[in-house]
Amino acid sequence: MEGGGSDAGRLVLVEARSEFVAALEDGIPLAVVPDVIALVDVTTGWAVPVEEVRYGLRVHLVTLPSDPVWYTLEGLRLAGPAAFGLAGLAGAADGFRAPARHLMILGVDVGPTNTDAVLLDGDRAVRAVKVTSLAGDAVGSLAAAVRALPAELRGRATQLAVGLRVAARAVRERHGLARVGVLRVGGPAADAVRPLFGWPEALRDAVCADAANVRGGGGLVPRDTTPLDRDAVARFGASPAGRAEAFAVTAVFSPVDGGQEREAAEILRAETGPDTTVLLSSDVGTLDLLARENATVLDAALSVLVARVADELTDTLPRLGLAPAAAVLVTRSDGTLMSLEYLRRQPGLSLGSGPACTIRGAGLLARLKDAVVADIGERRARVGALTGGYPQEAGPGERFGGVPVSVRFPDLITVRADAHRELAEAADRMRPAAGLLPLILVGGGAGGVPAEVLAGFDVVRPGHGGVAGAFGAAASPVGGQYDRIVRRGPGRRLDAVRDEVRDLARAGAVRAGADPRGMGAPTVLLERVPAGGEEVAALRALEKHIGRAATHIAPIEVGGVNSMLPIACAAEAGLPLVDGDAMGRAFPEAQMVLPGLIGVANTPMALADDKGKAARSPAPTP
Repeated sequence: MEGGGSDAGRLVLVEARSEFVAALEDGIPLAVVPDVIALVDVTTGWAVPVEEVRYGLRVHLVTLPSDPVWYTLEGLRLAGPAAFGLAGLAGAADGFRAPARHLMILGVDVGPTNTDAVLLDGDRAVRAVKVTSLAGDAVGSLAAAVRALPAELRGRATQLAVGLRVAARAVRERHGLARVGVLRVGGPAADAVRPLFGWPEALRDAVCADAANVRGGGGLVPRDTTPLDRDAVARFGASPAGRAEAFAVTAVFSPVDGGQEREAAEILRAETGPDTTVLLSSDVGTLDLLARENATVLDAALSVLVARVADELTDTLPRLGLAPAAAVLVTRSDGTLMSLEYLRRQPGLSLGSGPACTIRGAGLLARLKDAVVADIGERRARVGALTGGYPQEAGPGERFGGVPVSVRFPDLITVRADAHRELAEAADRMRPAAGLLPLILVGGGAGGVPAEVLAGFDVVRPGHGGVAGAFGAAASPVGGQYDRIVRRGPGRRLDAVRDEVRDLARAGAVRAGADPRGMGAPTVLLERVPAGGEEVAALRALEKHIGRAATHIAPIEVGGVNSMLPIACAAEAGLPLVDGDAMGRAFPEAQMVLPGLIGVANTPMALADDKGKAARSPAPTP
């Protein structure tokens, strides 16, 4: 954790297993188990579990003492530092920082009114220019801004990072969108909510050529798969939908197995032509059927426009006078970059990328990682938050252009540029509490905001604030995220599955434009989805083993799923639930329970899996 505000300059290492087990600063423990160590989201006030920790999350580190019994010799033996392999941790917290690469990078932000260009040498702005944008010509605007830079300087640029807003403008104005044939593969199991439900009527009419739901779809296990109705897919391709400019195919459980989506794509191309654009929801990755379908349809609707712009940019690049073989990257909605090829595959990743790079650029110019950012334009002002150097993301259920999607984009409040009191209110709403974060003002209209309106803020007006979007594009890294659910399969080793997912994640990052020589090892999260009856199956197996029926159910701890499953088990088994637990807190290991302090064994124990199998461990030998 890197400190902010009054803690700026501090670096704390938080060690985690399935729980947070130690916090150290300069190798000196601040807290170690059995202390309770927690990270609390400063925006929501919710505790952040280990599996949800990510770069850019803004948190408080909170430590609390456990019950005194856990600090006795027996308690420390069960749940102290040595139980987690931390006996020698105090001297093993040396930090590491990778050296920064020295590159000349050109960043361009194509806005509706002006196009900005910034040339960076390392993290220093060498030259910045602002030109009037050409209406309806994003690539022409980019070329004009680049050519406004001195030839000898732009000739040293080895990378061009471009902020394109054509996708967002097309969705907002309902203009330039392709007509899409929307095919859902799920049959009656996916018929409760029709495709494109919840879309604004005007946008739905502009995008949808036709929609159908055909039989098929997979499941978490192969036996749940329903065969694809190939004839229905062919009829859809031969229907009026066949005159669509692109197709979006979404199958139930396709992130687990995308085979039926690929099969449907082959049939559609056989009916409509081999060059037909067919986008598959399995590339989006999330299990949420509706959000995945919406994101895929938006990608298909934007595919023709984005492909044209990418082709124009590729054709224009050799005439811009950049360094030979200069790389071209475009901005993403999370404040990072991706390749042109990745943009063609998932155009929706660029939605919201303009504000995202402006927010990131504002933080870099102000040398702040946590702040509220207000981008003041000619007609409107956008207010967002910077968290760990990247834009704070909008929460679940947010919409883009009125469409509920799973795309990550910045959390923004938009007001009129001349409504200064509304601007102050929006900035205040973006702060977790009064006075906690400074306010960075950027954009061409930043100088027109009177200081007295923002009297309660620590206002920062950085140099080059008028070109913050271009600065953010130039200074951002390549980003990517790979979501996939993998079936292990019989006889297949878990480490083989992990290696496969790691290789796929690495390949996905390279496709996004990452340099494989500078990539670290991808982190793979393994999760097995329960079938729903495991807790009762384990209970019955234990009853059978000990030869008597259970009379009550009690939770083992007060944390996460281990608090909820006993409730479900008691309800299903018809047994009373004890309002108490065996730890008085949460620990990750089964032997770390209060009865163990007085010699009560936690065996015999029964285990059950999602396939109906059960196993029992014997009682301890005296």
